[in-house]
Amino acid sequence: MFIMNNYIDTHFHLFLEHSQFNIDPNNIVVESISQGVTQMWLASTNRLDIEKNITFAKKYPETLKVWVGWHPEEFDTYDGKYLETTISVYDNKPSIVGIGEVGIDLADFIVEKSKLSKATLLQKQQDIFKNQLNIAQKHSLPVCIHSREAFNETVEVLESFSNMNFIWHCFNLKAPQTKSLLDKFNNIYFGFNNIITYKSGEYIKTSILEMPSDKILTETDAPFLAPRPFKYGYNSPEGVIRVYDKIAEILEISVNDLKKIVIKNVNSLMDIG
Repeated sequence: MFIMNNYIDTHFHLFLEHSQFNIDPNNIVVESISQGVTQMWLASTNRLDIEKNITFAKKYPETLKVWVGWHPEEFDTYDGKYLETTISVYDNKPSIVGIGEVGIDLADFIVEKSKLSKATLLQKQQDIFKNQLNIAQKHSLPVCIHSREAFNETVEVLESFSNMNFIWHCFNLKAPQTKSLLDKFNNIYFGFNNIITYKSGEYIKTSILEMPSDKILTETDAPFLAPRPFKYGYNSPEGVIRVYDKIAEILEISVNDLKKIVIKNVNSLMDIG
């Protein structure tokens, strides 16, 4: 079980090669802990990211956990055998929380960068997505889903894995899409970040109000998506505090009550307690 009075960031990055931010990972973690963020889950995007994340997480075993997996943008470097081996290594098991971030991304700039047709890119992404879901299913691990401009395509794949536990990372869905997911998947959760603090994210309020509270999880996607008023600055796991504040405001509950809800949902995601 997780400690009740702390904040949880279920998704952030420290070692992205293309990140524009120059950061000291140790300072980020220590400062976040000092602010009460005592569970932080590192999201992986490729093999190098996985290796760095696991090595670093072992320095803070009570605080850091790792999602291991290939981001859909990294389809051409995918190594399923390596992923399977990494999960199976005994010394890695305490650090690994699940498979992620994985899914489908058909944003125009992703398609353009791939130099493939959208149809070909979709097929390649679907193939590695399904393979990673199969690995997660084999090891009874939850999955962190990345879906951008590919809602229907992502759902189509997930329908074959409907009994697994998922987080729909970086929640930005309208209420009808949210309802569709809740109707299809009993074990789905939604990762809310600081998009809800932006004027452009006002529509998310409706989705939060209409969904069961036992589906709410919190994240930052740091170093991206800094909270208002620092939208264009650097984000860190500390930014999850603003997420809690905003969700509690929307639900008209205390932050402490929201902490209890999130802890319970994390335990449910992980099949703990």
